[in-house]
Amino acid sequence: MAAKATIQDITDAGFRAEQFGTPAGDDAASWEQPGGYVDRLLQRAERWARGRIGAQYDAIAVDTPQGESLRSAELCWAKAHLWSRRAAFVDSNAATSLDNMVHANRREYEAQAERAAAFSEIYIQQVIDPSEPAGTAIGIAAAERGPWRGGAAWR
Repeated sequence: MAAKATIQDITDAGFRAEQFGTPAGDDAASWEQPGGYVDRLLQRAERWARGRIGAQYDAIAVDTPQGESLRSAELCWAKAHLWSRRAAFVDSNAATSLDNMVHANRREYEAQAERAAAFSEIYIQQVIDPSEPAGTAIGIAAAERGPWRGGAAWR
């Protein structure tokens, strides 16, 4: 069985080989061909999701709300790895090391990776237990009592 997220999902998310210094090539050396970098990354995303969900993975149809959450979880997991790799590529690139704002780019790429990883956990939790909302929430209420009664204004 294949991952619910696809190579096209990664492309649609705006990732390109040029952003990572990945050379054009065929098969295992390629960016988006079967057996290429993105395909191998999606295989890892599938193994991550299978490890979290278990045998239920194969029973989840992609065209269901649970399947969409699973696809989103795998996509966010892959995006987290791609953002981390992008930060490493920019950090190791001699041309960008001359840019005095490269640290800001790197920091943003790392923040994007953290956000994508957090969202992958939220989405996978929705798959594991759809009845349990992901995350935490807080509610605050206040009741005030004042000098007004029967519509009278402040005196």
